Amino acid sequence: MMHIDFFNIEYWFCAFASLFGSHCADTGSAEAGESFWGWLFFDNPVFIFIAKLLGILWSLYSVLAYTASFFLFIVIVGSIAGLFLLRAREQAKYANLPPAEAREHPLSERWHALLEDTMSSDPLKWKEGIRGADLMLGELFAKLGYEGETTAERIRHIPEGAFANLHAAWEAHRIKNFALSPSSHFILTQREAFRTMKLYEQVFREFDFI
Repeated sequence: MMHIDFFNIEYWFCAFASLFGSHCADTGSAEAGESFWGWLFFDNPVFIFIAKLLGILWSLYSVLAYTASFFLFIVIVGSIAGLFLLRAREQAKYANLPPAEAREHPLSERWHALLEDTMSSDPLKWKEGIRGADLMLGELFAKLGYEGETTAERIRHIPEGAFANLHAAWEAHRIKNFALSPSSHFILTQREAFRTMKLYEQVFREFDFI
């Protein structure tokens, strides 16, 4: 039977270590092998130095990690406390303020009075409501800078497409002319009067006039 010699790593490592003055036991027996590995991992000064160095580095890392975690914890707690304090101050400052009063437009009361005229049962009041709304339309055009003495003159100076509800202004103004002309045979109903007022209102709302 062929005899196979195995490469003994322990022996050659021991021989190499002996070159540097190390006393390495023979590794041919089990006891010698245990002595060899004990020297390598426990009695070897290089291993001891590395172990101590790693221990020091781990201790230093632990101190830095715990210190950083502590400061981060303080920052988080302080931020939460500051947020609650800010909310408490805002609550104390604004909780007892009276609610803001809704400011009514100066012309709102006048406009609602004209609307009430068109909702009455008197046809004369319907016409008066439309007449008043047309006067307000002329005032709006004057405010916008269109020239003329009357609503009819001012509306003629407005170019087509000048604003979104120009067609509503023209329609309401024409109905006003038909309804108030003595020679007109136009029959004004309450429904038509109210619809005409809504046409005026579209124009007024566009410019926040009421």
